[in-house]
Amino acid sequence: MILFFPPPAASNILYNNHIMSLELSAKTELGGIYNLPGEGFVVELQHGDATYLFDKQGLQHRILAKKRQGLPADAEENALFRINSFRPTLEE
Repeated sequence: MILFFPPPAASNILYNNHIMSLELSAKTELGGIYNLPGEGFVVELQHGDATYLFDKQGLQHRILAKKRQGLPADAEENALFRINSFRPTLEE
């Protein structure tokens, strides 16, 4: 199962219900970072048996949610650091 966070505006109710139901204490591993045309960088997080794609804003939301519960967010923080480290290359 692959879900993209945040989803299109039309599915905000589904998104809010699903994101709140994710078990934050389960082990999360960084699967990869991808630059998708029209979306920018997204992070693939493997969470239990599922794989989720988060954009930068969704990743920040997840980090805050884990921190509020006193849980480690090492994989998410590492992914955010890596996204912020990327610099666009301009060819002239």
